[in-house]
Amino acid sequence: MSLEILKIQLQRAFDDTPERELSFKSMFGGACAYINGNVFASISNVGLALKLGAKGQKELLEAGGKMLQYEPDAPVSKSYVVVPPEIVEDRELFSQWVNQSTEYVQHNPSKKSAKRKK
Repeated sequence: MSLEILKIQLQRAFDDTPERELSFKSMFGGACAYINGNVFASISNVGLALKLGAKGQKELLEAGGKMLQYEPDAPVSKSYVVVPPEIVEDRELFSQWVNQSTEYVQHNPSKKSAKRKK
């Protein structure tokens, strides 16, 4: 799927919940998706990957997902799982995974990196 189609699919998962603020930022030929300022998804030539906790990762891997790895020689992500295309195309099922991911990041926001002293 193209990056634009993946963005549209992600937007559709938010259609029923207007209180959540979805935004995108372009990064390295792809994009990251944010919910209320917290990154929860990566969209790239590898596919759409959601940030999940250990339980969610295990469940999505069992459903056919794979841990995110941008290039064969790049490190494997510890928290993002690529969603299988058949799940992305199933609006109801995909919405459930997106909700799980956004709930996870809102309750476990990324730690801000500490600024270096000069």
